[in-house]
This record gives sequence, C-alpha cells and structure tokens, in this order.
Amino acid sequence: MIAGLSKCDLEPAHSKQYLGMMVDTHLGRMLVPTKKQHAFLSLVEEVLCSRRVTVRHLPRLTAQRASMSWATGPVERLYTRYQNQAIRQRKCPD
Repeated sequence: MIAGLSKCDLEPAHSKQYLGMMVDTHLGRMLVPTKKQHAFLSLVEEVLCSRRVTVRHLPRLTAQRASMSWATGPVERLYTRYQNQAIRQRKCPD
C-alpha cells in the first residue's frame, strides 16, 4: 500500500491534528482545539439558556463530550454514561 504525498506531512512537528484533536508529542498531551471548545460551549449555553432541556439536546451534548474524551480522560466516560442513562429513560417525544 502506497500513501499519496497529499496525505503525508514530511516536515517534523511536535503537534499535529489527528481525528479532530491536537496531539502534542512534546507535552505528551491530547488537546481540544479552540474551535471545538467554542462549539461545545455554545451548545452548553444554548441548553442553559433554554426554558427546558429537551431529549434532543442530551444526545448532542453527549456526542460532543465523547468526541473530546481523548483529551479529557477516563472521567469523561463516567459523565457520558450517566447522560446516556438519562437519554434511555426519557424516550418520549418533546
């Protein structure tokens, strides 16, 4: 299998974006990019400012949190598990 040069990065660097996250090999960390942080915070603001939280809000929050779990660590799985339980218990339409 030969990788195309358009997909290769031939310049060495300490940080690269991989699967939507910034991988910093110098610090040994996975970082959430600023754009992704802003998107998540705007969704949280939308939920907090609404009069009621609908069943549609929870899966969106859960999915965004799960996508950041590489950077936030194992505690994220615990929070996501509780959110998924809440979603399963509330299967009624809005």
